[in-house]
Amino acid sequence: MGFCAWDNATGRIRLVPRREPGHGTRGPDLCRTAGCGRVRRSLKATSVRGLSRGGAVRSQRAFTLLEMLMVVAIIGVLAAMLWPDFLRFSQSRQLDESADRLRTLIGLVRAHAMNEARSYRLLIRQDGTLRLERQLDAVLAPETFVRVRSPWARIGVLQPDVWIESVTPLPEGPAPIEIVDDQIEFPELDEEVIAVEELDEPQVIEFRPDGTSDSLRWTLRAADGRGVVMTLDGRLGRVTIEPAERVDPQELRRPEPIEEEPSELDQMSEQELLDELRSGP
Repeated sequence: MGFCAWDNATGRIRLVPRREPGHGTRGPDLCRTAGCGRVRRSLKATSVRGLSRGGAVRSQRAFTLLEMLMVVAIIGVLAAMLWPDFLRFSQSRQLDESADRLRTLIGLVRAHAMNEARSYRLLIRQDGTLRLERQLDAVLAPETFVRVRSPWARIGVLQPDVWIESVTPLPEGPAPIEIVDDQIEFPELDEEVIAVEELDEPQVIEFRPDGTSDSLRWTLRAADGRGVVMTLDGRLGRVTIEPAERVDPQELRRPEPIEEEPSELDQMSEQELLDELRSGP
């Protein structure tokens, strides 16, 4: 028995006996056998493919500073083009949100007035903002109203770009009717629209313990010129919302905000005021 080895001198494969003295020094030649050659070629091919893949990874390019600046410039142009549309959408949502919140507030105030057996008042101020008050005590101080400090009443109702533009007092009781030729007709009422800045004092909507309230119609206006008309039917506590005529934003003039210092009643809690009333002069 022996080994197949490559003879460099003759260029042929020859059999090397197992005990041949020089067979141990021809270890490198044994790698020239057919089997070893296939293994070497396989390893070489594998390493070449690995180097090729590594070279491909290393040859990938990154973004340059110029390309990044171009992307930033394109984003800036798109933002400038879409910003007016986004602003108009935001303002339109503020109007709808304010109308929904005000209708919800009216429902809450009506419910609290009936549950607590005392009157509540919603004041529309000359700057187009709202103030909520309630009776201090229906028996001891029926004419004294204090600001409501409950958590549900501190939630903002009117959004920053929305205000009450005008009010229209409505007659109390059922709508007047006329009978003409045996037919019922509802005559047109002379409704006086009053701008809030022209009010001598805040417009009051009083909610009574029996579930009724004053009837009123008012206009909510947004900074983009859109508006809605809200009508409160005091007999049923029902609030309807209808779109108002749009106004050119350039012609809008929002009332100046009213800055008032807290009164003595605002600085005292309701319990302190009741204790003072019970103690007497």
